[in-house]
Amino acid sequence: MEVFAEFFKSPVGILSLITLLSICVIAAFLFFWVKKQADKFTKHNSGKRDANHSFIT
Repeated sequence: MEVFAEFFKSPVGILSLITLLSICVIAAFLFFWVKKQADKFTKHNSGKRDANHSFIT
């Protein structure tokens, strides 16, 4: 917990903490959004043949 104590010592530290937390939230959102899109794509296109490939994967 010393890390959080260092962050709260100055306004710059608080802004750094807010920045790191917002990056983590955005990364988690994008991870689950891409996963959802990939699942939707594979479910929608399962079994369809492509001109260049035997099956779309």
